[in-house]
Amino acid sequence: MKVLRQADYASQAWKNGKGMSRRIASFPEGASFGDTLLWQLSLPVISADSPFSPFPGFDRQLMVLSGKGVSLSFRHAAEGVAFSRKIDAPLQPFAFRGDWEADCKLLAGPVEDFSLLSRRGEIAAKLELRALHATSLVEKAAADTLLLYAARGSLRAFGRGEAAVLAEQDTLLEPPGNDASFALSVASGSAVVAILTLSEL
Repeated sequence: MKVLRQADYASQAWKNGKGMSRRIASFPEGASFGDTLLWQLSLPVISADSPFSPFPGFDRQLMVLSGKGVSLSFRHAAEGVAFSRKIDAPLQPFAFRGDWEADCKLLAGPVEDFSLLSRRGEIAAKLELRALHATSLVEKAAADTLLLYAARGSLRAFGRGEAAVLAEQDTLLEPPGNDASFALSVASGSAVVAILTLSEL
């Protein structure tokens, strides 16, 4: 059981040089945004109005973790895209294409986001938010990658004869190779887990 602690997430400059992210995990590990990167999960901090970096060929999922939220304006002439979307509810994923031009305006102060990039046509990404009350089971097929991110509160994970406690913003990473199941429960108070399943197509 591989637990990634939030204190160890590596800082990474945005592709456009206008901000910073904490990178949770990526595959292949250490790959750039060229032809080899298949997916990346990170926690960007948006501290000023700024355009998003373009990521052609990638699909994106974003959700607000803290702060009042953002307003995003999208454009892509070839696809007839021209719309704006306010994202101000925490832990509500919003999906869009990395090919689209995106301008970001803060609603009221800095925002920290949860951001997933997955290469279109090669990776299928499923993101589920689950509030934990009683013990909850998460299963993974052998070919898939599973990430369990403690979005709110702390939780216990038990699987394959091992146990771990995830503090808020810690992540459990289970790579491909074997079928696996994990029993999740609240460590204290309440907890919300983001369950991310990545499947190669």
